[in-house]
Amino acid sequence: MEKVSIIIACYNEEKSIPELINQLDKLPAITQAADYSYEFVFVDDGSSDKTKALLQDKYKNHSNTKIVSHEHNSGYGAAIRTGMRVATGNLVLCYDGDCTTPVEDIPKMLGLMTPDVDIVSGSAFHPEGNAGKVLLHRLILSKTLVFIYKTILGRVAAKITSFTLSFRIYRKNILENIHFKSDNFLASSELLILCLLKGCRVIEYPTTLSERKYGKSKMKVLPTVFQHVKFIFKIIFRRKELLL
Repeated sequence: MEKVSIIIACYNEEKSIPELINQLDKLPAITQAADYSYEFVFVDDGSSDKTKALLQDKYKNHSNTKIVSHEHNSGYGAAIRTGMRVATGNLVLCYDGDCTTPVEDIPKMLGLMTPDVDIVSGSAFHPEGNAGKVLLHRLILSKTLVFIYKTILGRVAAKITSFTLSFRIYRKNILENIHFKSDNFLASSELLILCLLKGCRVIEYPTTLSERKYGKSKMKVLPTVFQHVKFIFKIIFRRKELLL
């Protein structure tokens, strides 16, 4: 039986927590039926609302749950790094606390983790995926980045249709040699690209991406664009340094 660590970064998600709990409550039956054990790793990234209290109230007596806190808001990438550091599963799955991707896809993605696959990456831009309800600015940003990254990465990214969606499963052992440094939302793209450059085998699963129903997105468009531009220049001019 393989153990799956489900990492969920949360920052001021008080309004989303009830729906998140509702969705995650479906997972025991899903994972047990598929012969997987699991653990939840929640990373409260310095929330100033009731996010941590709501999680503790629900999961305080759950032996398969860890709630880790950052004293101050450190960013999405920093939260994911913390979650990966404390995760004990041999498979690590990143799931967003805003519930914009369906938990029902998790067993299907796990089913694709054959011995020769390192990463299963959810993609709403896969030919069979669905990103129809995503805000226009996010859609434009994601598709533009797909074009740019595929162009500069060449063959290793030929079959990739999404770089920004964080809904992915990784083999824990490959993460030990991947040192992503972004503290912000660039982290999802940086992590996938470093894995591709190091020869990891990545396959995509066509998922659905929807608008969040509760709370507000923490991603700021212009700073995120600037972060990607800097990273693109690093790939072009300082690629060897990225792999150290």
